[in-house]
Amino acid sequence: MARPIVATRIGGLPEVVADKQTGLLVEPENARAFADGVVYLLRERKRAFDFGQAVRIRVQQLFSWASHLDKYDDLYRTVAARTQKTEVVQRVQVNRKTSA
Repeated sequence: MARPIVATRIGGLPEVVADKQTGLLVEPENARAFADGVVYLLRERKRAFDFGQAVRIRVQQLFSWASHLDKYDDLYRTVAARTQKTEVVQRVQVNRKTSA
């Protein structure tokens, strides 16, 4: 089920909610703006539906298991490559010291 979002600009929420594309972002501790956002979405059903569909797609793309696995795979490969480079550099330095 896709639902439109009204959220505040705190923490990781702006990462998920793209203002006026996947939902509405309001300033923290502004109850009036938050209420206005909810009322707007209740009145503008088509817009609310479109926001809900857009945020669903965004969440699936950004936070799916496949996306997380791809990011971890990239991270591990980067760390492994750096580790290998560091080991090679250390070996070269040791060889230089012992041959000098």
